[in-house]
Amino acid sequence: MQKLLQNIKDKKFYNVYLFYGEETYLVNSYVKQFKNHFIKDNNINYKEYNEQNFDENLIISDINTAPFFSDYKFIYIKNASLFSKKYEKFNLAIKDVPQTTIVLISETTIDKRKELYKIINKVGEVAEFKKASANELSSWVKKHFAKYNIKISDKDAYKLIYDCDNDMYYLHNEIMKLSSIVEDGVISSEEINKYSSGIIKDKIFDMLDALSTGDINKTLNIYKDLIALREPAMKILSLLYRHYNILIQLKGIENKSKGEIASNVKIPPFTVDKYLSISRKYSHSQLKNILNDLLEIDEKIKMGRIVDSIALDTFIMSNLAKEKKLAG
Repeated sequence: MQKLLQNIKDKKFYNVYLFYGEETYLVNSYVKQFKNHFIKDNNINYKEYNEQNFDENLIISDINTAPFFSDYKFIYIKNASLFSKKYEKFNLAIKDVPQTTIVLISETTIDKRKELYKIINKVGEVAEFKKASANELSSWVKKHFAKYNIKISDKDAYKLIYDCDNDMYYLHNEIMKLSSIVEDGVISSEEINKYSSGIIKDKIFDMLDALSTGDINKTLNIYKDLIALREPAMKILSLLYRHYNILIQLKGIENKSKGEIASNVKIPPFTVDKYLSISRKYSHSQLKNILNDLLEIDEKIKMGRIVDSIALDTFIMSNLAKEKKLAG
């Protein structure tokens, strides 16, 4: 990653970059830094494409068109599924990008066997953004609190990381929020417990349990609490997906020791019993269907086909209806 920052600092660039990996926070962070460097007062030399507006001929034309009153033209291609589709002309264009054009491609997943990867790896720069370990996140949390002249202990840093499900987006938001509250330059465990998303996580867990039994009143009361806490619908949906994904991973390993289960599923040992008790209430196919529903909802939200708050309402009511039907 330091190499990317050095490219910007020295103003010496490859003409094509590929960013990929699970840690979308870092991907988007580095994309933003590249955008900030190349996009100045106007967007005349900036083009952005995705899977919906990807036009092979148009992009090739943009790549080969000289910039207006600038050293570079910057083209950003985001999640266009370039590794699951065949674009022979585009691949040829990427082999020989003009010196005045910078092409940045970001994808969640790639295929290193594909010709496009081999081309970029040869003529450009490939950067993988992996999920950070707890130790790496702890250092990152301390560094970001330090920007606000705030200190945090190792224990409290790990507590915050757990509360945020090791998610850098959530951690960033919590650091911003907590930094605006702390007054004496040291963040305490009491302040984390009072103001961080740990309470949100616990409520999501309680909602999961209520949904698994079809308890309408309890589910709706928890949902009202989450709304009162002004938690974004997308965040709630993301946490629900994470928890349901853990539940399905438990299928088939229920008889292993707590330590083995915690290691396999990457959850704290003290949460194993709680997850197992909920997982047993679902079949594997039920959990798979729920996860598919959440993925479909995520896609519809990103495509603008549904508002996130309505999607969350629909998901909750639909699952309550299913559990009630099964109970009946």
